[in-house]
Amino acid sequence: MDNLQNLLRVSKPIHVDVSRSLFLYERYFQSIASSSSLFQLLDIDPDAVVAKVRRIGEHIAKLIVRRSTENPDPDWSFAAVTRKLYDQRIISAKAKGYIDTIRVLGNIASHASDFGQVKFSREDALVVLQALLLFIQEAKEINLL
Repeated sequence: MDNLQNLLRVSKPIHVDVSRSLFLYERYFQSIASSSSLFQLLDIDPDAVVAKVRRIGEHIAKLIVRRSTENPDPDWSFAAVTRKLYDQRIISAKAKGYIDTIRVLGNIASHASDFGQVKFSREDALVVLQALLLFIQEAKEINLL
């Protein structure tokens, strides 16, 4: 862990063009939301974007676990699915970080009353969208999608 600070300092920031990339991967989430509806919601209701991205992340993670593991349990929670994918070395620690970010922030957006008054900004929603796109990109690179 001591080396983590040095690694973070020298690592290049990842830039994701959300407006372009979201359309490229729409086929993986069009049953939940369209790219255009997510963009419209960014300015109107960022909380809804975060909640929808959580649903999309869960959908994609469960799709990957069904394709990649034997006897997946349809009752596994989103957290259990991501843990299973990581423990079986199907996804990297970085991909698990992306999907866990989506899951946790999406849970906060979906259950705001349980977490107090949490209001997501447009920038917060963009960060969650970027995490989704980075997760999908990595999953595609290793042929999980």
